[in-house]
Amino acid sequence: VLAIIPALFHPRRVRMSLLAASAGVIAMLLPLVAIPWPALQAQYASLHALESIDAGAGVSGGGAGLYGGVMHWMRVAFHTDWPNWQIQLGGLLLLGAPRASVDRWSAPGFRLRVLSSILVFSTIFNHQDESPSFVIAMTGVAILFVSSNRRLTDVLLLSEVLLLDSQGSNDLMPHAFRELVVRFKLKTLPCLAVWLVLQAELLGVRRCDD
Repeated sequence: VLAIIPALFHPRRVRMSLLAASAGVIAMLLPLVAIPWPALQAQYASLHALESIDAGAGVSGGGAGLYGGVMHWMRVAFHTDWPNWQIQLGGLLLLGAPRASVDRWSAPGFRLRVLSSILVFSTIFNHQDESPSFVIAMTGVAILFVSSNRRLTDVLLLSEVLLLDSQGSNDLMPHAFRELVVRFKLKTLPCLAVWLVLQAELLGVRRCDD
């Protein structure tokens, strides 16, 4: 679904959307090659029931080293018990907001920032994210850094990401520091800061080095 977002900026976005929807339908029906229709229906019904509970869960983090993403920190900051899907929907709307800047799509820097934003978003708005999940966000941060003019703010953001996300749970770091990162789920915060800067640039609030 996230891979479709760049198509919103393309002149042939309608065709791309139809092709993506068609591919999705085909992928959903592909198991019929191996199982009958009633069995496939039962599988999707079970998946829907499971995801309905998971999407509405008000508790994230804990268990199996889960970080809980932005959803966890929203609850910490505002002392609420909002369902995951509501926060994720808000993030998705913000992710797609730069659609108004479609005229900037021809600029390579703009396209790279869209890609970076999607990669970081897919990690920090995943309520089931674990420590290895952040390799996806790190890829987005790396793309942003090598494609920018590396202003002081960019260097500081990269330094925070490298310290907390790349080395935060590394055995080379002091045990107390690792415990602090895991206990308070700090890996989400520097990536969230990078993502907000990315969105500010894509929306034109912050100057973007196209």
